[in-house]
Amino acid sequence: MTPERWRRIREVFDEASGRAGADRVLFLDSACAADPLLRSEVESLLASSEAAASFLERPAGHEGGDRGRVGSYEIVREIGHGGMGTVYLAVRPDEFRKQVALKIVRRGMDTELVLRHFRNERQILAALEHPYIARFLDGGSTDDGLPFFVMEHVEGDPIDLYVVARKLTPDGCLALFQRVCSAVQYAHQNLVVHRDLKPGNILVTADGLPKLLDFGIAKLLQPEGSGETLPLTATALRLLTPEYASPEQIRGEKITTASDVYSLGVLLYELLTGQRPYRLASRGSGEIVDAIADAVLTQEPARPSTRRPGIHTDLDNIVAMAMRKEPARRYASVAQLSEDIGRHLEGLPVQARKDTFVYRAGKFVRRHRGGVAASVLVALSLLGGIAATAWEARVARAERARAERRFNDVRKLANAYLFEFHDAVMYLPGSTPVRQLLVKRALEYLNSLAQEAGNEPALQRELAAAYQKVANVQGHIASANMGDTQGARRSYGNALALREALVQANPGNREDESALAHILGQVSQLLDSLGDHPGSLLAARRSVALRERLVGSEAGNAELQRGLALSLHYLASALGSSGEHRAALESYRREKEVFAALTATDPASARFRWGLACAAQGMGAELQALCEPGAALEALNEAFTVLERLAVEKPDHASIRRGLGESHQLIGECRRDLGERDAAIVEERKALEIREAWSARDPEDADGRVLLAETRSRLGRLLVESGHQKDGVVLLRQAETSLTKESAADAANIFPRRLLGETRSALRMISER
Repeated sequence: MTPERWRRIREVFDEASGRAGADRVLFLDSACAADPLLRSEVESLLASSEAAASFLERPAGHEGGDRGRVGSYEIVREIGHGGMGTVYLAVRPDEFRKQVALKIVRRGMDTELVLRHFRNERQILAALEHPYIARFLDGGSTDDGLPFFVMEHVEGDPIDLYVVARKLTPDGCLALFQRVCSAVQYAHQNLVVHRDLKPGNILVTADGLPKLLDFGIAKLLQPEGSGETLPLTATALRLLTPEYASPEQIRGEKITTASDVYSLGVLLYELLTGQRPYRLASRGSGEIVDAIADAVLTQEPARPSTRRPGIHTDLDNIVAMAMRKEPARRYASVAQLSEDIGRHLEGLPVQARKDTFVYRAGKFVRRHRGGVAASVLVALSLLGGIAATAWEARVARAERARAERRFNDVRKLANAYLFEFHDAVMYLPGSTPVRQLLVKRALEYLNSLAQEAGNEPALQRELAAAYQKVANVQGHIASANMGDTQGARRSYGNALALREALVQANPGNREDESALAHILGQVSQLLDSLGDHPGSLLAARRSVALRERLVGSEAGNAELQRGLALSLHYLASALGSSGEHRAALESYRREKEVFAALTATDPASARFRWGLACAAQGMGAELQALCEPGAALEALNEAFTVLERLAVEKPDHASIRRGLGESHQLIGECRRDLGERDAAIVEERKALEIREAWSARDPEDADGRVLLAETRSRLGRLLVESGHQKDGVVLLRQAETSLTKESAADAANIFPRRLLGETRSALRMISER
């Protein structure tokens, strides 16, 4: 529906709303004589407005016939209402009298469209389980057929008021906003688009946890990309919140996850600046369409940094990219938006960039077609005299330029696969096969370019990164992989050869030496899994030596310090596998010192806290191997505390969930060694629960399947030792079946083979009793 059409509807509505009875009918007969659809729209708007107004004068709880009760819930008071529903504070009259929030369709708004959206909201909430989304508890219908549902009552402030009241810094706003992003991304992963993200629908509790509410006009995405849109009708306008609606919502076009990205951009703008990006002159029914059309569809908001001192220009670019008018030019997902914010917080370059000259020029041409066309004609007439003599040279230059553009376009596409798309899904559950496809496709592109470009250093670096990412997906031991360690060895070998050549050709290049140190550490881990312990130690020691030299040249560089800590972790792992537990403990201790210092300078950094937890967990494992369970338990509890907090902040981060499961398992083993078998069983069961859930979400992850089998085997043996032989044998049999398959699929990997031997040995001992 066009703005012109809406202006006409507005004009007729304004005039009709000031009339009553026969006078209104006569006016509509005259104004809409030639346009029955216009009359239908105006009458719909009039009816909805009057019905909603009359509803507000009626007492809460009347719907069920018993004042103060809806279904089996007692109404306490109204706590809010929106375009189609009213929310009450309610209690269930049982011994607990727990307070809940009860939402019911507003009388007068129970049209077919509204009822469909209300039932849709109930269905969506029942399927969503996330720490930052209000939980669905119950649902039903009143005696006269109005649907309602019950959800947890959230005691909190709207996110914009919370930010002001707590006087949050820009970084504090960003950390809180990332939590909101995790909830919205979770909804998107479950094929739900919220469509009404605004401060009033995001409450923040006293302890700083956001809760996403009101999925009243959310929609379920259809796999084939079809599905209901929210047409721009009178009723739809009442449901939308114009200041936060995307341009495509205003125009009544197809809604995708990009619409929520836009609304989050508006929300981020407001949290950072305390002001809305668009200044709507009025929210009255007669001016709302003009305000929306003029502001959301055409205006470009001022940069946040011009409205509040201290806001970095990176944030200008991030907000601008989220709020692009064209959905295709926004962030491809909420996860990418959150990732860019994380990169800003960690001092890394962000993916968002300012508009290019080409894009601005294109916009200028479209706005001034007449003037540009006239200018072009004049220019052509002036240049006509020399065009013939320069034609051959121009053709040659055009061909070269076209070839260069093709080369650069393919190269950009390859890097988009490699660094943008792959990194955006790297830590998401179920992403293993997608990661494999992305890096293989990128590698194909880069290999074809390498044949054209020869030994260009920048392209060689991109090729090395591609091989490295392929190897990670094939068989990186510390993350989700396809269980192809031999393939990983070949890919790591290709990457290592390229990195070695780059360091030799560019001596003193810090970027190349740092990249070489990183891949040497990964090669060390892989060789360890293949049973090549001397090779693993050699690669790890080379990695540490490179990192120590780099840190010595620039001691205050946090990224170089972090790199050294990672290399120390690889060395500690290799030493532990070789039986040198004291040396491994010392290497983990050094790693922990580095990460502790980094965390002290930047407590909000998830990467630094994650490294601190990994180091403490490694120390705990080595202390356990040295038969010091008390000291081991202290280190493991320290790691668990950090991991538990990180898991709340990043519930869909695969490595963090993996570390949390490992933490429970190691703590269980310590409890067993201390003679606390019941406590050990509790911890091992928690590890099993985490690993079963994660393996179900990413069934293609071979590493996840092996870790799950390991937990079943260890818990099974512990149950047998504790007298629960029947349950223990079931778990041991499950582990044996899984490890048999994994050992056959990846025969070079010694880890599943060693676990299989331990599991079969335990089963033999049980059968011989």
